[in-house]
Amino acid sequence: MPRLFLCRHGERIDHVEPTTSAVPEDILLTARGHRQAYEMGMALRGKGISVIYSSPYIRCVCTAHSAATALGGTVRVCIEPGLAQRSAAEGGGDPMPKMLAPSQLIKTLPLIDPQQKAKTGV
Repeated sequence: MPRLFLCRHGERIDHVEPTTSAVPEDILLTARGHRQAYEMGMALRGKGISVIYSSPYIRCVCTAHSAATALGGTVRVCIEPGLAQRSAAEGGGDPMPKMLAPSQLIKTLPLIDPQQKAKTGV
C-alpha cells in the first residue's frame, strides 16, 4: 500500500539571524537546517520513497534535495507550486509569492526532476 510522509523544511536562516534576501519570501536554510534535512532522509531509508514533492520555496527545495541525497541520490525532487504556503495577508498582487524559478534551482540542485519544468511553467 502506498504511504505518504509529510515533512516540514529544515531550520530557516531568518529564525537564527536577521537577514536580507533578494527574494524576502524565499528564505534559505541554515547549516543546521541542511543537516536536519539530510538526517530526515537517512531516517526514511528503506521506507520505499520513490519521489519527493516540494513547494517551490528554496528552503523546501533544499530540504527535499538534502533528503533525496541521503536516500542515495536516486529519488527525484519534483517541484509542485500548489504546495506553496500562502498568507492571507498577501492580499492582491501576484497570486504566488516571488520565488526562484525551477530552471535556476536545477543548475545547483541536480536531483530536481527536469520534467517538472513544463508543469511549473518555467
